[in-house]
Amino acid sequence: MAFDIKNFGITSDASTGNLPQNYTFYTNVDSAEDAITDGYFNEISDRVEVGDYIYAVMSDGAHGLWITSDNGVIPVTAEPVLTLSNYYIYRVAQASFAGGSTTLVITSTGIVSTDLVFTSITASTNGCVIEKSVPTTDTITIEFNIDPGAATVVNYQVLRLP
Repeated sequence: MAFDIKNFGITSDASTGNLPQNYTFYTNVDSAEDAITDGYFNEISDRVEVGDYIYAVMSDGAHGLWITSDNGVIPVTAEPVLTLSNYYIYRVAQASFAGGSTTLVITSTGIVSTDLVFTSITASTNGCVIEKSVPTTDTITIEFNIDPGAATVVNYQVLRLP
């Protein structure tokens, strides 16, 4: 039962402003109960900050772990996230956007409103964040906090229940 830095990585770099960072962690040995033990994440205390999020795939399933203290000991709150074994990857794709608006509507035949959509910005002229991504019949509507500008590229992944 020990944290292994080789299985820890950043998944979204919010290095501008004060946005929280998102990380991924994997272990097939330790559980969420182990992770919320004081000191488990001490090795990364210089990398994470209060409010950062760790998506952790652990021996007892997938968990969302929130960094809740900055006192050198990194306790986390384990919150079970959706059981991905019930979902399958329906689509993984990329969309380009020329900017000029804070809304991008992606036409993607087959998408339904009950799908789970995960989006990330790969490139943009202006520093921006995705505020929400909403699936509807054959479309995904992405709302940005500001106009992302020309040459914006968005990756998206769609999960679906069987």
